[in-house]
Amino acid sequence: MAAVIGAPGGFVPQVAVGYGTAGGEAVAVDATHPLPVAIASGAAAGAATYLDRSGGIAAAGQAQQLVAANAARRGFFIQNLSAGDLWLNSTGAASAGAPSIKVAAGQLYESPAHGVPATAISVLGATAGQSFAAREW
Repeated sequence: MAAVIGAPGGFVPQVAVGYGTAGGEAVAVDATHPLPVAIASGAAAGAATYLDRSGGIAAAGQAQQLVAANAARRGFFIQNLSAGDLWLNSTGAASAGAPSIKVAAGQLYESPAHGVPATAISVLGATAGQSFAAREW
């Protein structure tokens, strides 16, 4: 249950919201004058162009580049389509263990929105021919 807070002397502070142009008169926000909202388009609105980075493991037990370094990268995902584990690393060559990230058979890994690496990302699989679906945006 939320705590009830008594206002001293019955006084409840109120805040008015308004908008206007620089040097102009502010207009109070109310039912007649709603706050204007502009909908952004393109990259600012979250639109993305997906680049297909799907492929397969070329050499068993050897890290290979999944995606090149890209300072404009906003995200990526990889789905393991093979029966064996895949390993990802954005700090160096992928290895079967820490600090690489394990993507188990059938699983999908998506980069966190708040921490997308701009560095190259490598992938490793134990068997040549292990396949994966991957996108970068």
